[in-house]
Amino acid sequence: MKADCVATPLANASLQSSRQERLSWLDICACYPDEWVVLIAIEYENCDAEDGRLLSALVLGHSKSRAACLRETKAIREHDGITACAHLFTGSPVPPGFVSLRFLDQ
Repeated sequence: MKADCVATPLANASLQSSRQERLSWLDICACYPDEWVVLIAIEYENCDAEDGRLLSALVLGHSKSRAACLRETKAIREHDGITACAHLFTGSPVPPGFVSLRFLDQ
């Protein structure tokens, strides 16, 4: 993790991996390469969560493991009443160890 990506806790959160500063998606990917992230307070382009590009968010937690990322942030999400969050992978759309299947009409 780069030096400017040092984690700081959120005001009401207890995880050391959570952040207080808002980051762009590019910054999130640079700080947590090839990791799963749980994001809150997400800002979308044109305020459109369906079709808008993710502009920025707060990182609640991160991990190389998808399950660990959700598990480690569960207590904070429940304690703080966080009902809206995103769980995204910062790396390639097909993580290492997985296979992308492509079906072509013949």
